[in-house]
Formats: sequence, structure tokens, C-alpha cells
Amino acid sequence: MEILLLGIYSFFVWLIFIKFKWLPWNIYSQVTVVVIPIVALATLILTLNVVAPSSPDVRVFRYTIPIVSQVRGRVIEVPIEAVRQTAAPMESMTMEMSAAPAPSALPPNTRVTSSSAAS
Repeated sequence: MEILLLGIYSFFVWLIFIKFKWLPWNIYSQVTVVVIPIVALATLILTLNVVAPSSPDVRVFRYTIPIVSQVRGRVIEVPIEAVRQTAAPMESMTMEMSAAPAPSALPPNTRVTSSSAAS
């Protein structure tokens, strides 16, 4: 913000003193041109230190983003080594893992037990 303000100020100084020559470019105007932005920026920074909201008590809420997988079923295989060995980038919509079907996707009259789901 300060650099933007200095750039705008410099443009107007160039416009008034150099381009249109509305005011003479002598030692008095040069000192004035340097002192005005120093005083203005110091005033701006000191005012913002007093007026800007601040707090010694910082709290962080939800610093992690939970990722919920849309995969239903158990992941069976993730062929990472095959992906690492190929130098070509993967195309979009490429299947990167295979998963067992979800219990709702199994044929009717098929029971899912903990021992069959573990294997």
C-alpha cells in the first residue's frame, strides 16, 4: 500500500515539476518534495499501529481440512510403483486405485461378514 501511494505521489511530482513546469525545481521544492512523503508515511504507519485491530490472544480454529473419501468399500490395490516408473504424466480420469464394492453394490442375498471383508 505504501509503495502504491509513493508511486502515485511520484507521478504527480513528475507531472507538476518536470512535465508541465508549473512550479520551479529548486532546492526549496526539492526538500519539500522529499519531506512531505516521509511525514505522510510516518503518520500513516503510526496511525495504523493505533487504530488497526489487534489482539495478544490468537486462536486458531479449524487449521486442518478434513478430507472425506467418496470411495465406498475397502481399497484393495494402489499401484504407486507403476505410476512412479512412468515418466509421462497421468491423464485425467485415470484410475489410480481399485476398491472392493460397497455392501450396497453387492448382488442380493450376499452376506458381508467381518472375516470376508478383511480378506
